Amino acid sequence: MMLMPDPANFRPSWFHARDYGLIVANPFGRKSMEKGEADRTVVKKGQQFRYRNGVAIHSGPEGKPADCGAMYRAYLEAIGSRR
Repeated sequence: MMLMPDPANFRPSWFHARDYGLIVANPFGRKSMEKGEADRTVVKKGQQFRYRNGVAIHSGPEGKPADCGAMYRAYLEAIGSRR
């Protein structure tokens, strides 16, 4: 499984996983993960906040890796990203 943040999100995400199955693309909590300054993202009443991710799930023969680059390019095409 591959988690793919939209490159148009308000900031790049950092990734982490836990042994109980959690997989995260997280643009928040940067200070606690020593990735930068503390921040407070405020969305005022009436404002829109958009944060999108895609998920690709691959199943194939054992020992044959997924083509993650092709899956990511397909995701970008599907969302109409110009990046």
